[in-house]
Amino acid sequence: MGKSVVTNLQNMTNRHTIAALALASGACSASEFGHAVLAASLESYIFEFPNDDMTAEEQHAETYRYYRDLARVCMDYLSFFPTDTIAVIVSDGESNSVEFKSSLRWDIRKNQKDDTITHASLKTISAFLNTRGGTLLIGVGDDGAAVGIEVDGFPNDDKFLLHLYGVIKSSMGTDVTPLIEADIDMFDGKKVCHVRCESSHRPVYLKAKGKGEEFYIRTGSSSERLDPSKLMKYIPDRFGNP
Repeated sequence: MGKSVVTNLQNMTNRHTIAALALASGACSASEFGHAVLAASLESYIFEFPNDDMTAEEQHAETYRYYRDLARVCMDYLSFFPTDTIAVIVSDGESNSVEFKSSLRWDIRKNQKDDTITHASLKTISAFLNTRGGTLLIGVGDDGAAVGIEVDGFPNDDKFLLHLYGVIKSSMGTDVTPLIEADIDMFDGKKVCHVRCESSHRPVYLKAKGKGEEFYIRTGSSSERLDPSKLMKYIPDRFGNP
């Protein structure tokens, strides 16, 4: 969808890629796109159907209107497609790089806080870090329905994120936090925590209460805990020898 718009704009604006990408991503308006194309050109733009009765200034203005209107057509086309990031991710479903969790600390069935619920999210995050990275949506059910982080009972979004980063640091170490970016987005009228994880360059172990360190990787759409024999093979293959 976006690629089609960018390609068409490039073909019709003498390959002005940056302006086309900016428009398709919503970084500029139709008017700004028209001005950008003209300003970036090293040659004088003459309207596709020049009028000998027009002055150079009039032809320039007509050319600007042409590109502005072209941009508006492309923006109208883009408006027919979903632009909400969470909605797009949810529509694609869970995978080796995407997982949904209904909550961070609240057991919805038991209607109480439960550390195992938190541990489930941390397992996913550590598995993404140990594999190829990925996205965790907290506040979305397994079926893709919006649940919302409101069920976790935090007074505001900042408290939720502070708690999330706190349990990540205490269970995986402070040095993994630069690899994790979390923010709050809206999805179907509910607040969802969008957690993006990069791939780590070192093994990330997960510390659980009352347990030793655990090591997880992503296998299909689930997080698999590796036993020692598999771990000894996986780490050199994935991270190289120390």
